[in-house]
Amino acid sequence: KRELQGLWRNKPGFIATFLVPTVLNLFFALIFFQVGDTTLDTYETMSHFGGMTQIAIGGMFGSAQPLLLRFPLDRGIFLREYATSTYGAVPYFLSKSLVELPTLFVISCLVYLVSYWLMAFNGSWLLFVLVYWVAGLAAASTALLVGCLVPNAEVAQQAAPALFVPQLLFAGFFIRTSQIPKWLNWVQYLCG
Repeated sequence: KRELQGLWRNKPGFIATFLVPTVLNLFFALIFFQVGDTTLDTYETMSHFGGMTQIAIGGMFGSAQPLLLRFPLDRGIFLREYATSTYGAVPYFLSKSLVELPTLFVISCLVYLVSYWLMAFNGSWLLFVLVYWVAGLAAASTALLVGCLVPNAEVAQQAAPALFVPQLLFAGFFIRTSQIPKWLNWVQYLCG
C-alpha cells in the first residue's frame, strides 16, 4: 500500500515515469522510421537491427535507473522499520515488485504503441511487449540488487555501468560472440 501511495503522491515522478519513455521512444521511432519495412528499396538489415537494439538498450537503462537509486534513498526508513519489526525484507521487496510489475508492463505497452508501427516492426506486437517487459524486470531487479549492495546512491550510480555495459558487449549486439577473444569468451556466460 505504501509503495502505491508513494508512486501516486509523487505526481511529477509518476508523470515522468510514463512520459519520458514514451517521448524518448517516439524520438527513436522517428530516427529509425520504417526501418523494419522489408518491401522498401532502402531496407537495411543493419538499420532494422539497430532500431530494435536501441529500443532494448533504452528499456534496460530506463528500467534500471529509478530502482538503482530507490533502495539507497529508502535504506534509512527500511532499516528503522526492520529494527522495530514493522516489516521484514521479504514483504518490503514483494511490495516493491507488486508496484513495479504493472508499472513496467504499462511502460512496455507505451513504448511499443509508439515504436512498433512507426519503425515497421514485424511479428507479434504482444511478444515484443512481453520480451521488453521481462528484460526490463531483469534490469530493474539487477539495479535493485546493486542499490542494496552499495553504501549510498553515488556509489550505485558509479557501479551500475560496470554491471550493465559488459552485458551489452557480450550479448552479441555489437560484435559476434564468436569474435570475442578466447581468453575473454567465458565472460559471456556471466552476462547472459
